[in-house]
Amino acid sequence: MRILLLGFTARALAEAAAAAGYDAVSLDYFGDYDLQRLIPAYSLRRDWGTGYSAENLWRASERLNWEAAVYASDLENHPPVVARLAGKGRLLGNGPGELAVRDRRRLQAALGRGGILFPRSTSRLPESGGDRWLVKPEKSGGGRGVAFWQPGQPVPPGAYWQRFIPGTPVSAAFVANGAECVVLGVTEQFSGGEEKGGFAYRGNVVPFLPPEKAERAALLAAVRRFAAFLTREFGLKGLNGMDLIYHEQRLYLLEVNPRYSASMELLARAYRPHLFRDHVDACLTGRLPRFYLEEYWEHPPFYGKRVVYARCRVRVPVRREAEWRRAGVRDIPRGGERIPPGSPVCTVLAAADSRGECLARLDGAEAWIRSQLEKETGRWEQQCQ
Repeated sequence: MRILLLGFTARALAEAAAAAGYDAVSLDYFGDYDLQRLIPAYSLRRDWGTGYSAENLWRASERLNWEAAVYASDLENHPPVVARLAGKGRLLGNGPGELAVRDRRRLQAALGRGGILFPRSTSRLPESGGDRWLVKPEKSGGGRGVAFWQPGQPVPPGAYWQRFIPGTPVSAAFVANGAECVVLGVTEQFSGGEEKGGFAYRGNVVPFLPPEKAERAALLAAVRRFAAFLTREFGLKGLNGMDLIYHEQRLYLLEVNPRYSASMELLARAYRPHLFRDHVDACLTGRLPRFYLEEYWEHPPFYGKRVVYARCRVRVPVRREAEWRRAGVRDIPRGGERIPPGSPVCTVLAAADSRGECLARLDGAEAWIRSQLEKETGRWEQQCQ
């Protein structure tokens, strides 16, 4: 069975599928260097000369040979395209019906019934009352388009207000079969940064561990309760993610990502090297892994990833792709590619025995990338003068 992996970026999903030994082909916007060394890979930009959209992904997929499909971000926001994929082949993941979990109003109504905390959201102009508010797109992904709202500021069409909850951004992953689920990991999540700002996704560190053991147990119990409720309420299947805020020992659910999400490659490194197999098994047979996350929390290593964004217009060094790959860099662009400010350049990974050392190694890896970008961009700009 050949599996089509598709989304805005498919590299992490392809790495998971290749590690589990599946016959797969990918279709995304970027077609990065390292992706093409994992499996047959097609790029909307390179192979079709078109921009990114869910509709363009569907049109390109019709020209490829595949029997089953697994989607990544942001196809969960496009149920009609997901329905067409399901009509052509076997859909391994959540179908249009399960994607009701992406409907903000239906989700919040369900959370209210389930006694799950969530920040107040509204489509009407809120009265501040001392609260801070965010403006968020109804169809969001990766934190794009999310910003603090200033009173009097116009709100774009298709956006809404959400009360800002201070605390630690957290993501959690679980695998489900429509009736039951298993939580696979809880990670600390990072966003923004001086070159990107706002709430754009920046990376994760796993595990996220509150300082006290009792607090850790309560956190994991809450995550399991949230995941079990969502699985039953919406019939979720395969790998799913939750974006959460942990504040004063309370957990708030922000949104559900009903597909493979960015933090999951760290879980594959930390706990589940064949994470993609868990997804396929749950979708095809309903079988869930026997896995207990707390067993890994006693003296855990820490794994991290960080998206490196361009601070200015940069040019990627020529003939350095293999070196970057050997150094553990991922999502590697082609040498000579020009990347505008605020756009992602690549992803760096790190592992260490403590959270602090893991973050320090991510800092070092990012600095190494930036030094190469600065040298190459300087040479390029001199040649252009």
